[in-house]
Amino acid sequence: MKEKELQEKIINKFKTNTFFDLIKNKHIIEKTLEKFSDDEMLPYLSVDYLLRLNYFKGCKIVLEGIENKEYNNELTILNGESIRNISLEDEQQLYPDLLLYNKSKGKYIIGELKRSKETERQAITELLGYELEIKNHLPLSANSDILMILISFDYSTLLQHSIESLILDSKPVMCLVPVIEDDEFQYFDIFVPDCWTNTNYPFLDEKAFQGTTYSVYNLSDQEEEKSIVDSLDMSLTAIEYVKGKCEKYKLHGFSLIWLPDDLEGERICITIFLVNPYYIFYHSSNRTAGTPITDNINENIEDYQLHAMNYDMVHFVFSEADRYLRQDMDVMIDSNMDLHSFRKYMIYKGNAVKCDCWGEFGESIRLAFLKENIRKGINPRWGDFHEPVVFFKLFDLITENYMFASGFDNLYDYFIFGVKIGCLSNLCIYYSAIKTNDEGKSVDENNIVTETIIPLISQLKNRILWEIYKLENSLQEIQMRYDLDLEMKRFDVSDKKCFDELSQYMLDFMVKFKKHINEKCQLIMDMGYQNGAFFDDFFWKMTGLEQQNFFKSNIIDTIYPVFCEGLRELIDLQDISIDSELFQILIELSEIFPVSFTGGREGAHQLCKEYAAIPAKQFNETMDGLEKDLKARLVKKYFKYVLMQSKSFEVRSEYISTMDLLKKFDMDFLLKCVTQERNKQNRICIYIKDNDSPAIVQAVDGTVLAKEIDLAPKEKIAVYREYGGIELIEFIDLQELSSYFSG
Repeated sequence: MKEKELQEKIINKFKTNTFFDLIKNKHIIEKTLEKFSDDEMLPYLSVDYLLRLNYFKGCKIVLEGIENKEYNNELTILNGESIRNISLEDEQQLYPDLLLYNKSKGKYIIGELKRSKETERQAITELLGYELEIKNHLPLSANSDILMILISFDYSTLLQHSIESLILDSKPVMCLVPVIEDDEFQYFDIFVPDCWTNTNYPFLDEKAFQGTTYSVYNLSDQEEEKSIVDSLDMSLTAIEYVKGKCEKYKLHGFSLIWLPDDLEGERICITIFLVNPYYIFYHSSNRTAGTPITDNINENIEDYQLHAMNYDMVHFVFSEADRYLRQDMDVMIDSNMDLHSFRKYMIYKGNAVKCDCWGEFGESIRLAFLKENIRKGINPRWGDFHEPVVFFKLFDLITENYMFASGFDNLYDYFIFGVKIGCLSNLCIYYSAIKTNDEGKSVDENNIVTETIIPLISQLKNRILWEIYKLENSLQEIQMRYDLDLEMKRFDVSDKKCFDELSQYMLDFMVKFKKHINEKCQLIMDMGYQNGAFFDDFFWKMTGLEQQNFFKSNIIDTIYPVFCEGLRELIDLQDISIDSELFQILIELSEIFPVSFTGGREGAHQLCKEYAAIPAKQFNETMDGLEKDLKARLVKKYFKYVLMQSKSFEVRSEYISTMDLLKKFDMDFLLKCVTQERNKQNRICIYIKDNDSPAIVQAVDGTVLAKEIDLAPKEKIAVYREYGGIELIEFIDLQELSSYFSG
């Protein structure tokens, strides 16, 4: 069918049918967005999912723009049966195929029919040109005021990539495929672009956020120094300049205003964090693709460490804020670091005051704050997500950056929970017992300032507060899973006496939690609780030499045997990735055991095999014969990696079938990711985590799971989960699964 003929048939259909009703598979948009907006589902801050989700959001805006329930005549057709030039300038020729107007909503809808392969490169260019001309008529119109619809029988790779650029620019666009029966146009189907490549990088972690801290001082020659309150007001205005620039250039990140604990006089610090795309690439499966671009990025990452530094862009977005602040203040660059390092740094350096956020990350924070089940766990007196305690709670939630985020089957979470409770409860008692004067400095019974282990009391308080931020989500997760009859208590941290209550509350919480878990989990949690000082750098520095020796002896007697047992089990299962931190212990011990490491990936695999060939008795005797200091160092450095791969087998109260779990998620997207990864010859499967959420995982080469996945027929996908100590692998037909969830 020729394009002109198709255009006429579409226009004729408009006379008897509304444009909205002519689109038949709208349910794919509604279904996906409904799942995403479900109050029980957190914003899925997945790099791979953002484009798909943003396309659906844009489609929803377009659908709402062409649906008009107030008028029988849904849309006014401005350009269709008689094609007219829409340009304000007579010498410029602009002829859109379809130009519609929604009179109740004041929105224009541009429809473009892609004609032949020779002109398909022009399709997006023409849409953008027509959009600009409407904005010439209506200056400063929003993207949502002008909706774009592309109609085509065929969407090539180039065309899909062009559409993706519109999505990234937050322009509402919808792709339609005309359905022809008996040489007559009948209706449209929505087409979902499939051009973005799965990175196998599911969540943004703290190290992907890299930033710079700026210190703001009073000018030295200023007649009247500004107070901290005035400086704070100026800092908040400065952030508006930063946020505006970031939104303009489509950057993603957040800001933090904080007050430093130092003796350098009154100042305010502003830290700007941006997501570093090179970090995402560095940790994604795309790094090995072998295209000219990946080769170039890999080369420059190695030469210039681009994945670890993103600071030039921060200086760019801060430039206008810097000009504003320098009118009345002095501004200096303080430090560069990633968010993971910064949160540790803040324990010693400062008190957070205000946060703000932008881009896709900011959108996820704001959406999370709207979720009713999240709001229930937020104390109203904390305010909104601009308050640091709320902001970091939301950050850790949407990035799954907290203990028990993936469920209750990981022994490391139980161990580190015990460590945190033990250290934090003792720090609370220690802090509440310190006598201070009106200036907050530690004093003796005669009110004389004294030197203490921690020179600045604020450091101790900061450590407690930042740990509470981190622990908040874990306590809530435990409360929800086991329905503990212990109220989630809120504390007024401005009152130092409340820290005694906080210490007792956490101990009571752990005692009640232990009643609901098995003996294995209890044992590991107690190990963390009783020896927390050994595994906590901050607390370890407060511990005297005699206490340190006591802890080391206790570690060797109680934890070291568990460490050796867990390590041996992972060796036997061939479940140690050669790219993991745990593999480093095999290299470190290679001089002690009768093994050799020749280097390279083949040598690494051979090393794992040689360890597996060592008899258990010989392995245990060798590990038992190591020097005490070496034993203690190995436990401190590697025990957490052994526990990360060890399972607790905590059984849920009721079993939910795999298919019922998958119904909750966007399986079309998951299946697309699976197909792409399988095309790369990767051993991948859908993994159902203990908290019932799915993920695409790649099994480590040589492991039991990888060997099982190899057995899957080409047309089927392995779905892997663990339940009560039983490993379940189901092979599900991809085509049937796709039809089942799209039906």
